[in-house]
Amino acid sequence: MPKVFQREQPAEPAVMDDPSADQNFFIVRAGSALLVILLAVNFLFNDPPDHAHILRISGDVVIERTDGTIIPSVGMMLNEQDKIMTGDDSFVEVAYDGRLKNVVKINANSRAVLESTRIKKQTNLFLDKGEILLKLDNLEKGSTFKVRTPVAIAGVRGTAFGIQIKEKQALITDYESQIFVKGLTE
Repeated sequence: MPKVFQREQPAEPAVMDDPSADQNFFIVRAGSALLVILLAVNFLFNDPPDHAHILRISGDVVIERTDGTIIPSVGMMLNEQDKIMTGDDSFVEVAYDGRLKNVVKINANSRAVLESTRIKKQTNLFLDKGEILLKLDNLEKGSTFKVRTPVAIAGVRGTAFGIQIKEKQALITDYESQIFVKGLTE
């Protein structure tokens, strides 16, 4: 004969008449909610890391690295010594910080090498061919952003300027402030 098990009736929940238990429960819930809010605010307002990354791309852009050639995508982090090349009617914008205060636009038919991927005391970029435009608003005091070309070196401490390589000349255009230029002799 099979055994029949009877299901026990659930016990009645205990009625808590202790007000301190309700108060502790409220404090734990309020503390948890506050923690969630603080973590969300920290996530929303925390600066992204200051590292060179692709901001925008238009047209044919490739990056040569030591391990091969890649096609960049928006948001992609860049490495030191990345050689960025743009085709006809193309450009790429590289942001050096999360707040987009330091941006370099590499225009069509250009070739540039990122010698630095972070804004630091001295940040360097080599322009071998073509044209770049720079908007640098957030350099620390005493920092310099230098652009080397085959014929000149231009350095700034916070401004907007452009450099265009034409044959054996560098055309440097200042939009806001002072640029320090040094010609190179062959």
